[in-house]
This record gives sequence, structure tokens and C-alpha cells, in this order.
Amino acid sequence: GHSFAGGGSELLVAASPRNEIADTHWYRADFDAFLVAQAQTLEVEFLDETEATLVSLDDGVRLSVTRGGERRELRTHFLIDASGPRGFMHRALGLADRPLANMPATQSLFTHFENVARRDDLHASSVAPPFPRDDAALHHLFDGGWIWVLRFSNGLTSAGVVTTDALAADLRLGEGAPAWERLLARLPSVREQFAHAKPALPFIYLPRVAACSSEFAGENW
Repeated sequence: GHSFAGGGSELLVAASPRNEIADTHWYRADFDAFLVAQAQTLEVEFLDETEATLVSLDDGVRLSVTRGGERRELRTHFLIDASGPRGFMHRALGLADRPLANMPATQSLFTHFENVARRDDLHASSVAPPFPRDDAALHHLFDGGWIWVLRFSNGLTSAGVVTTDALAADLRLGEGAPAWERLLARLPSVREQFAHAKPALPFIYLPRVAACSSEFAGENW
């Protein structure tokens, strides 16, 4: 990136030189709903709010699923687990984590907020950027971590922090909302941006951001 404002304290990622090809934020709930609708047009059966249990991997895959109080068994030749880090199969098979030697040991706390102020309304840039800063992925960097601020068009803003273990322990990051307030107290310019912000969802705490499973595939999965 290169500096465009704040006497070198602000940087613009070179991949976003103008508004037409700059960062775009997809609101995950709407984007997922779109993908589900597309899959359903292809006659994919979609079961949301479902609790699944692995029954067997012998002679194909057997799952027990409960949805709306009703239990049923599903059988398939092959299972693809797309449930994310330390997801369904990782838990069902009791798999171990594999260390990631080249990834820092970090923790995270995040949620969606309402009423997050725009940086452009608080502090004008000394040199005008090629598009509103708040419409891009805005990041605050500080010793021991960084904060992301991703503004959507529906009034919500995704924001959170990634910190080293040492700073997370100092902030008691696992406490959620109180830890976020302790963090803002140390960062006046960020605190100003969140002065009137209210969490729209409960805070989510990740005691370890980087994740790698000891196994990625096996018989029938």
C-alpha cells in the first residue's frame, strides 16, 4: 500500500486504487441465503437449524439429524464437511489440532454493531483518498493487535479485534463486552468512532484464531 493521509499514519491498499474496483463487503446472512436459494433450484435438500451426530463411517456414512424436534437418519456414500475450523468431523472423530508454525498465536473478539461513526465524519484526510475510507475495509493497527471495521449497507458494521495472547490476557478478552470496552479505553481514536455504537449481536470470542486439523480426509469423507 501507500500513504495517502495523516502524515503517513494511514495507508491505502494498492489493490483498491479507485472506487470501481475497491473493497466490497458482502453481508454474510444475505449472501448465504442467496447461495441456498441457488442450490435449491438445483433440487438440493437444505436443512437449517439441524443438529447432526455421526453414527457410522462403515459402508458409507450414516448420520442422525434432529430438526424441529424430529429425528431422522441420513445415509450417503461421501460426506463433505464445510462447517469450518474445528468443525463437525473434527469434533465427531475427536481429531487433534495440528500446530501452525508460521501463524501467530492470536485470539479474537468480534460482533456486529449499530451506529458506528464514519471516520470521514470525525477526521478529514489531509489528502483526499480516491473513495470514502469507511466504504472500504478499515483497519486500526496497534502494538499487540489490530481491529477491523467492515461497514455494510444495511446499517450494521462488522468489527472485532485480533490480539496476541499476552494482550488478550491483559484485556481478559474472554469476558466479551467488558474486554471490548477496556480495549477502546486504550485507543482514543477508535473509542471515538465507537462512542455511540451498540452491539447488535452477542460478542463472539475465539481463544485461538488459526486452526489446523490433524486430518483432512478419510474413508468416505
